[in-house]
Amino acid sequence: MLQTSPTRFFFGHHRCASSWIDDVFRGVSRELGLRHVTVHHPRQFGYDLARFVREEAPQCVSFVNADYAHVQGLEGLRAFHVIRDPRDVSVSAYFSHLYSHRIDAEWPELRERRARLQQLDKARGLLSELEELRWEFDRMGDWNYDRADVLEIRMEDLTGDPYRQFLRVFRFLDLVDEGPFSLSKRATYWTSRALRAAERRVAGRLALPARLSRLPAERVLGIVWENDFTKKADGREAGREDSRSHYRRGVPGDWRNHFDAEHIAYFETHYGTLLRRLGYEREERRG
Repeated sequence: MLQTSPTRFFFGHHRCASSWIDDVFRGVSRELGLRHVTVHHPRQFGYDLARFVREEAPQCVSFVNADYAHVQGLEGLRAFHVIRDPRDVSVSAYFSHLYSHRIDAEWPELRERRARLQQLDKARGLLSELEELRWEFDRMGDWNYDRADVLEIRMEDLTGDPYRQFLRVFRFLDLVDEGPFSLSKRATYWTSRALRAAERRVAGRLALPARLSRLPAERVLGIVWENDFTKKADGREAGREDSRSHYRRGVPGDWRNHFDAEHIAYFETHYGTLLRRLGYEREERRG
């Protein structure tokens, strides 16, 4: 069955596990035979996301540096949006920009930013990142968190219980079949998977039947397992830090290991309202 509507979206933010989430989303899309595209910058969709969706007709889209200014005009979608404690975003961004994030055509400005960070000690470098990240924190603050067609989820919940939370995500997107994985369903799944592989071998020049509209829950969980942090981090468990890895540590609350009084004060002055709006400060007080 060819699934064309609604368009499914993942809306993410910089240093909010977007690469990992995109890999899982793309894996599910691929097995269902759904056309998936990933966009990092509005120039990739001509600064008009609604028109891009109408004209290009992608069935699944990962907008990994989401800006609500480009999302608000979208209709007929099912989506999930992932945020993270902005303090952890700051620390993750610092190490990524200093060491691991690839410098490429999508972000050539990173070369100059990395050179600046290399001239600063960690304390001053973190302050520099707090200043530079205003654009991202503004996007988190400007987001509409009340849309019924967008599932709001925290990265901390997703990384803490990825199997349960990804089932929740794909249930919301109506892309998972959580019923018993019967023999007839297994036969349909393996037939569909073989046909999708055949399509890829001919580079999409041939559309074959027997597409699944929903992926068995067992296979969704398998895709999550295939993208486990330990595999992404070359065998390193979450919590063991490698500051030069794109998958550096993988646990929440790391800002406490790196913020000093100056960083805390700066964050409260400039981003305290955002922290309270997202609920992270309330959790800090309870802790």
